[in-house]
Amino acid sequence: MAMGAFYNLLYLCFNIPIWLITFQMDPVPSGTPSYILNGICGAGTPYECPGPDVHVPLPNSGPLLPFSGRN
Repeated sequence: MAMGAFYNLLYLCFNIPIWLITFQMDPVPSGTPSYILNGICGAGTPYECPGPDVHVPLPNSGPLLPFSGRN
């Protein structure tokens, strides 16, 4: 049980900084090739690419804005 608790704490200590860093993302540069975006966001998808003016979709955070063609 001690090993399990240790690994859970290790996992938590690793993930908290990752969560904080991802919420402070810079916008995806315009002109990013589609093979890098892999159909996750941008042209041809209903989702904007991450950036300061695009909120991070969370449960119960409301509808996403329609794709504006920014990226």
